[in-house]
Amino acid sequence: MPFSFIARALSEIEECAGKGSQATIKEIIANVMRCAIANNAKELSDLFYFFIVKLAPEYEALETGIGPELITKCVAKACGKSVGAVREMMKEEGDLGVVVSIGKKSQNTIGAFFGGGKKKAPLTFNQVF
Repeated sequence: MPFSFIARALSEIEECAGKGSQATIKEIIANVMRCAIANNAKELSDLFYFFIVKLAPEYEALETGIGPELITKCVAKACGKSVGAVREMMKEEGDLGVVVSIGKKSQNTIGAFFGGGKKKAPLTFNQVF
């Protein structure tokens, strides 16, 4: 399953708010699961853990070991900003994803310098998970 499909579903979920949003979110996730069943049922269990923000069942005790402080430092480094600046932006925006988007806009990439305009194959869910 193309990861862009899942990303689009997550974007739709992010836009859900107010009365009836829980039913809408359930429908979006159910549609993603239906597509997984129809196209590649082997992805279904991984997709389930992805949507509940887990790497595996609890009994496997898998953790990323990545905490909020490490993520903040990574975002700062990736966006070319200080940790303090990222924390300040986080206070203003309230969402680290928004902070990354803002930081990304001002970030120059080296890919363009090295001819990064080449088309790459779209990522699949299994490649991401």
